[in-house]
Amino acid sequence: MTEVLAPTMRRAPSGIAGMASRLVPAICDVSVTNMCNATCNFCSYAHDKGIVKDRRWIDRDRLREAMAILHRRGVRYINYQGGEPLLHPKIDLLVSDARESGLQPAMITNGWLLPEKIERVVKAGLGTLLVSLDSDSIAKHEENRGLKGVCDRIRKGVK
Repeated sequence: MTEVLAPTMRRAPSGIAGMASRLVPAICDVSVTNMCNATCNFCSYAHDKGIVKDRRWIDRDRLREAMAILHRRGVRYINYQGGEPLLHPKIDLLVSDARESGLQPAMITNGWLLPEKIERVVKAGLGTLLVSLDSDSIAKHEENRGLKGVCDRIRKGVK
């Protein structure tokens, strides 16, 4: 009988730390920063709420160490999120580190910084780009995000 797994699960190879084959998550979501440039009313990372007092960036060296462990344990996909991941000053290096570790990098973004950063992250090996949209209406989406003109920037960035 063929085993059917959810797309977010995979069977890890046996022999990992002496364990038999087992189900493991296939995807690791990593919040690379708690900073954001948007003012979404549904998110605690919104820069205008004042909830985030201690702004942080994930440490590249420690994440690279973790990626090697994740890969050994059978994880094959890493999804960068935030806050806004494109605010991380080394996001392109985090993407290339994932590729070098055998992980397939993806990112979820509000899209504001795509025009400035898309070429670098694609060149670094970004495989999947997810742009978060809140409405079927440009006006409503931009109001939700507090980023007037974000839809034009998204179009420009994905072009």
